[in-house]
Amino acid sequence: MKVLVLPDTHIPYHDRDCLSAWISRARSIRPDVVVSIGDLVDMYAVSTHERDPRRVLTLQQEITQAREIIGRIREVSPRFVVLEGNHERRLYRYLMRHPELMSLECLTIPSLLGLDDYRHHVEIDGVMYVHGDVVSAQAGAAAHRMSAKTAMPTVVGHTHRLALVHRRVGASGCTWAAESGCLCNLDPDYVWMPDWQHGWVVVDSGRPSLETP
Repeated sequence: MKVLVLPDTHIPYHDRDCLSAWISRARSIRPDVVVSIGDLVDMYAVSTHERDPRRVLTLQQEITQAREIIGRIREVSPRFVVLEGNHERRLYRYLMRHPELMSLECLTIPSLLGLDDYRHHVEIDGVMYVHGDVVSAQAGAAAHRMSAKTAMPTVVGHTHRLALVHRRVGASGCTWAAESGCLCNLDPDYVWMPDWQHGWVVVDSGRPSLETP
């Protein structure tokens, strides 16, 4: 089983060159599964954070761009799993503040993006994939902490960093965890010179590797 991770893209604030490199790599390795590790879309239009009026796109513009990219991703793998990230949850939090809209089935991430496999986490071939909610000062620390939660090989997103760490399990066992990098813009207007890295994770028969564009 070959799994290719699509790391945090934050469409429409993705790096177009890096996404093109990821798609080229996907075509060459022909993964059995593509897992979007979360934050596939940014949902900036419904964010509760202060928004720069020069940057705001309409929600429809975000969705239209995301659907076009999802169509390209579907061409490179027979299975596409999308995990919920904290940016997808921006829409849920918006609807919680507008309960009169909560019952509309069209206002869900799967409906808006045309997804048929959308979930919080997924286990594939003995490896756990989850967006995660841990951020630490050093690359690899969040992976360590998440693998302690899952007690199994784990790939996490959210940190926008690349890291592969190992930890001892029992008397002679060993497990690993990876932080999956990102494909988003590395120069956002809300933080100066973040310690983020472009790249992604490939898991082939349970063995992880980190790749960069």
